[in-house]
Amino acid sequence: MAFPRCLLFASLSCLLFSRLTLGDIDPPAPCVVVVAATGEHGKPLDTPDVPVVGKLHDAIAHPAVVRVGQRPRAVCLQGGVHHLAAPVVLSGAALSGVTVRPLTPQDPGSLAAGNQGDVARPPPVLTSTVRIPSSTCSTSGRLVSCPLPSAASNVQGPSHMTVYSATMAPRLLPARWPFARNEYRTVRSSQYTRPGLFRVTLSAASLPAALLVPGVQLGAEWFPLHSWVNLLGTAVTAQATPAERSKGLAAFHLLCPGPVAAMCTNTSNHLVINVGARVALLHHPSLLLGEAHDGRLCDDDTIHWTLSSNGTELLLDASPSTGQVLVSTNASLLKLHNVQNVVIKDTVFTGTTFQAAGYQEGFNVQATSPGMPHDAAVHVNGSQHVLVSGCSMAYTGGGGITVYNSHDVNITNSTFRHMGQSGIMLPGNDTTQSTRVVVSECTMSWVGEILASAAGILASSVSDAEFAGNHVYHGSRWGIAVRSNVGALSLRNHIHHNVIKHVGLRTRDLGGISLIGQGYTGTVIEDNCVRDVQGHDTDSTGALLTPFFTWSIYLDNWASGFTVRRNILSGNVRGGVFFHGGSDNIVENNILHNASNFQSPGQVAFGTMNGRPGFNNSFVRNVVVFPVSGFASDNTTFLSSYHYARLNTSMLVSDSNLVFKRGTRLEGLPNLTPKGPLAQWQEAGQDRHSLFDVDPLLANPAAGDFHMDPASPAFTKLKFQPLDPVIGRHCGDLPDA
Repeated sequence: MAFPRCLLFASLSCLLFSRLTLGDIDPPAPCVVVVAATGEHGKPLDTPDVPVVGKLHDAIAHPAVVRVGQRPRAVCLQGGVHHLAAPVVLSGAALSGVTVRPLTPQDPGSLAAGNQGDVARPPPVLTSTVRIPSSTCSTSGRLVSCPLPSAASNVQGPSHMTVYSATMAPRLLPARWPFARNEYRTVRSSQYTRPGLFRVTLSAASLPAALLVPGVQLGAEWFPLHSWVNLLGTAVTAQATPAERSKGLAAFHLLCPGPVAAMCTNTSNHLVINVGARVALLHHPSLLLGEAHDGRLCDDDTIHWTLSSNGTELLLDASPSTGQVLVSTNASLLKLHNVQNVVIKDTVFTGTTFQAAGYQEGFNVQATSPGMPHDAAVHVNGSQHVLVSGCSMAYTGGGGITVYNSHDVNITNSTFRHMGQSGIMLPGNDTTQSTRVVVSECTMSWVGEILASAAGILASSVSDAEFAGNHVYHGSRWGIAVRSNVGALSLRNHIHHNVIKHVGLRTRDLGGISLIGQGYTGTVIEDNCVRDVQGHDTDSTGALLTPFFTWSIYLDNWASGFTVRRNILSGNVRGGVFFHGGSDNIVENNILHNASNFQSPGQVAFGTMNGRPGFNNSFVRNVVVFPVSGFASDNTTFLSSYHYARLNTSMLVSDSNLVFKRGTRLEGLPNLTPKGPLAQWQEAGQDRHSLFDVDPLLANPAAGDFHMDPASPAFTKLKFQPLDPVIGRHCGDLPDA
């Protein structure tokens, strides 16, 4: 599958993306109202029997739609852009049974709407953006100034605004320092002042002179050292001491965002702003042009933007070629509240702001809990039997879809690209968690571009869910993450046939598939491909650490009752699987390949959580292949007991595995196991039936082909079960970006 690189709003027939699949629900609900695209409502649509309205809000309120108990009926969207001044809300029994879908050639009015024969039909695009007329902008040198639309006044300042160009890669970057995307300066010294406030110093090299003057306020983004989150807060320039200036340092006060200000203390673990933290300064006119910028566009000629000091003008460091600039005005586009049997089909959602500021307290056990960022273009709340099919969500400030306290929700055949937060998020507690949610055949790429604690699919609490056949790649943190919390267990979920690759690009301490469950969960993870989970951090000197601190599958924080089988886990950092204090986990019939073992040796790791080990875990009938070249290829530890030296068979049983490193005889090496050489490990009751130094006869893992020759000893001697043929031969294959 290929995703054409389209220009936002410039060519709607090409826009977002190739998953539009009209007609997969047969028969489609009949149109009772047609919504004309923005600017098109004056055109006759030749619909003598179907009313035409100019706004989706009007359609939802139309008497033909608002009917309790009526048979299925559709609000049909004309292809093109639909600008929403506020989120559209479907709420209550009177709007149950409604389908929102595109107008098709079979519908009334389709010929007059330009949907004739084989003529390409643009999809309907829902967006909160408003255009800034080029005629209202003025230019001074390379600096472009445009009056900010009044509709943008409800956005929480520039740090939560998103700005787009009609003809470039859609979401423009905020003015920042350092100027290059994904570049940060590290904190050189840090002083805790009070909750929510730290004084820090940064290297002043290339810093605009205007930001050396005390009292200047601007935005800031930072990653606390050894954390897995980033925050958007405020920076105020401070007076540097003579000693600091002599070292080429500038001083700033960093103010944590309001929701977490009380948590940002010198003992707050993952929120403390300490030496080595990564910082970028944002949203000040001096960051657009000047000596530091050298009069040139940076970061591959991307246009940058900020607001004027009084917040009334949008400033850009170059003019888009068409002069068309768009500003988003709302964090969500569509809300489903207490409805049933609603279908959303073949529609594009783009151009939203966001409200979250980064990591907050807790893990979203309530819809309004401060927790992991969970803004979304579409919210499903208190609803049942909802289908989202063939939709495309891209270039949002928040995420794609949030599902809360809802049941029998099916999200399928949809794309989520360039999300500011997670693709799909499922918050809840033991009484409000969603159940029977299916996410299938979706593609999530470049998620977490603004707030990094994000995943393709992130569940705070969900039960009886199925996540199947999805591709997740190029993500800031997890591929798929399912948590359980006190009072909010996630039970009986099934995660299978997903391909996850190149995630963990902005954070550390994660798994491509990450699981937490402090009780028997009964969840099965099978037939997945998890490859090249990266990890990203800095040390206290500011040195970049990547790849760093990741596993393929992370059984975290007492995760218990998971079955992990028939997965391919390749090219990750600390190992294929980490048992972190949980019990009753079965890891069997997987291929663990080419983990670098950097920082913590072991293709497999067993550890405690707060000093407490788990029990009754098993690691059996797995194929483990060490890397022979590249990063940390000299490592030769098969299984490590991470932070725990007293591992025994009541905690973990390892047996009937095949372990191989080409060109190296592992059996007698002193660091092979927690007990030392293999013989001592076997004396402790472990791996007595395993095969060491035996080639599993993998086909071509470098090319993503992990199927094994039928003569492999894994089959003939260990009763290893064949992998799914598609996953086994195409692990790591991804859609064209």
